[in-house]
Amino acid sequence: MNRFQKLAVSSPIGIYLLIVVGGITTQSGSGMACPDWPLCFGSILPNLDTSVLIEMTHRYLAMLVGFIILGTFIMAYRNHRNSKSLVISSGIALVLVSIQGYIGMLTVTTTLDPAVVTIHLAVSTALFGVSVITAILAVKTK
Repeated sequence: MNRFQKLAVSSPIGIYLLIVVGGITTQSGSGMACPDWPLCFGSILPNLDTSVLIEMTHRYLAMLVGFIILGTFIMAYRNHRNSKSLVISSGIALVLVSIQGYIGMLTVTTTLDPAVVTIHLAVSTALFGVSVITAILAVKTK
């Protein structure tokens, strides 16, 4: 696999891990360990007790995944414009991850409103599906 294909394949893997860490965050009650956003107690690296560590792991992993998706879109647009479906799917993933970041912020600022938490999970599931499609299309490219 070339570098672009590896990047595209890393997106669904990262999103899957992010969904797992998000589930751990919810089930461990760590969702409000950091009451502000995007920082935690006004700091990039707050006092890392277990709940804060779980919550910040979710946030930093989300940021990493966002950059991977951005990179995938940029490479698809620059190097694979002839594959419209690849550019479109990676563009949809970029839009979804941006929306997901906003919903993640709402999840914290609405103090875990159940409707917002449900939407956060639903969008992550859609993002995972689109990223799988993007990865498959990328692996098929030359």
